[in-house]
Amino acid sequence: MSEIKLKEMLDSMTLEELSVNSKGIKSLIKKSDIPLYGKFLKDYELNGVLFKKEDLFRLLKEDKDSYIVELEQQSLRIISLPKKLEEKVFVF
Repeated sequence: MSEIKLKEMLDSMTLEELSVNSKGIKSLIKKSDIPLYGKFLKDYELNGVLFKKEDLFRLLKEDKDSYIVELEQQSLRIISLPKKLEEKVFVF
């Protein structure tokens, strides 16, 4: 699926539809090689570093229990976010 068609599809969906279909949407984005960005919903401290609400990050890799992301404001800053905090502390 092209980036334009995927964007049109996502723009036409309601927030509820996006939430219900989030796993399928993530899969489509991964297959299309479009970078998947996320943001923090609230201030979050990890290993003594404070990440601010609205800070952006890009998904690099996903494993069973966590997401490996690169911070947008600090390129080359890579962190691991536990999946259990998705939708509580951050969203994609």
